[in-house]
Amino acid sequence: MNSRTRFLIQVAGSIVCFWWLFRMVSPELLVESLRRSSPVLVAVITIIMVPAVLARAWRWYYLLVRRGIPVTLASITNATFIGMALNLFLPASAGDVVRSYYGWQRYGHKEEMLATSLSDKVVALFSLFLLGAIGGLFSGDSKLALLAAALTVPAGIILLVPVRWLWKMLALLAKRVLNKDLDVELLLKSFHMSLPTFFGALIISIVGWMITNLMYYLAVWAVGARIGMGYTFAIAPLINILRMLPISISGLGSADALMVQLLEGVGIAKHLTLAASMIVNLTLIVLPGAIGAVLMLINVRGSLKRANLDMRP
Repeated sequence: MNSRTRFLIQVAGSIVCFWWLFRMVSPELLVESLRRSSPVLVAVITIIMVPAVLARAWRWYYLLVRRGIPVTLASITNATFIGMALNLFLPASAGDVVRSYYGWQRYGHKEEMLATSLSDKVVALFSLFLLGAIGGLFSGDSKLALLAAALTVPAGIILLVPVRWLWKMLALLAKRVLNKDLDVELLLKSFHMSLPTFFGALIISIVGWMITNLMYYLAVWAVGARIGMGYTFAIAPLINILRMLPISISGLGSADALMVQLLEGVGIAKHLTLAASMIVNLTLIVLPGAIGAVLMLINVRGSLKRANLDMRP
């Protein structure tokens, strides 16, 4: 299946999900809920999107620096925004991995860039699940707490147990698709980290997820509904896993539908949840993606300009 076909399937998935949502929620009622939302809280949500993205960039930057690669936080932040733009078109949050290409083009170290980008993603998931388990306990939802706790196990195993054959498969895929040779042993070495490095990355990741989950929490309050902070953290793993699945564009539509169902279970009206989810979509998905798209165009123009200068006699 080529990339165009996958993208069209994701577009169709988002359309179907929104069609189903608008069968349950009147568009007029949704617009009215958005119109009545608190502009102050929406502004706060938009502002704290920046540190939420910066935390993602900082986590990857931290792993690279600990690996001994001299990168700048500004360039890694640039690549992180570009990755969020690519997530709108690539399945399973693959943009977070493709961003390593931009780091490799600037700094070299292709194996380290790719492997640390992947370990960064796994640390992010581990911390998300850990916070979800804690949130489930505080909210009194034992099922969500147990589910999140169970999800930390495979993430932890991937981080701690070297699985050489997976890296061999990745190297083979890179050879076939990109015609690039990758050192399997260097990939394996770069992916795994010392315990001090892991705990450092974990702390950064927890801070980032706390800011991101706060955006969801404030979005619900912005539309006039009420939700506990613990429950917000408890449902975050499910919402983010659905955003990673290649069934819609970066979870647009599918994550909204899940959020509507989850919050209906705690007494929040469908139109209010959908309005809150739309606020999150705009501030956490679309806006950073648009910023990343602009940065990607600037990078492309810069590369073309340098190429033209190199071709001059």
